Amino acid sequence: MKSIHSNKKKFYFKHIIYKEGISHKTDSLSFGNVALMTTSSGVVTKEQLESARLVIRRLIGKNLKILIKVKPFLAITKKSSGVRMGKGKGSFDTVVFFLKKDEILFELRTKSQIRISKALYKASAKLPLDCKVVML
Repeated sequence: MKSIHSNKKKFYFKHIIYKEGISHKTDSLSFGNVALMTTSSGVVTKEQLESARLVIRRLIGKNLKILIKVKPFLAITKKSSGVRMGKGKGSFDTVVFFLKKDEILFELRTKSQIRISKALYKASAKLPLDCKVVML
């Protein structure tokens, strides 16, 4: 008998589906009172997200919690240079996710909102999208 929730997938790699529009899932604050929100849609890799998280962590310290509301889900493959056509699909290159307009990336709960907003502003420089800081 085959399990309903099987880990085996018939097609492991997904096709690239780029969706534009306005986000309705993650457009509100659920955890904190300061957030980093996108103002344009685009693609972000896990390395870009991690570098933005490190900037925030470096500036605010280790005692505050950061909620990351997006997760990379699409594996991008790439063949090495100089390889001829055929012989199957290439190896993993990176993992990306698509962001829509008005989607929240990071959330923080704090009393000193000015210091946190400066950290989020510096983290937005690490991302390829236009972002803004949202406060309650």
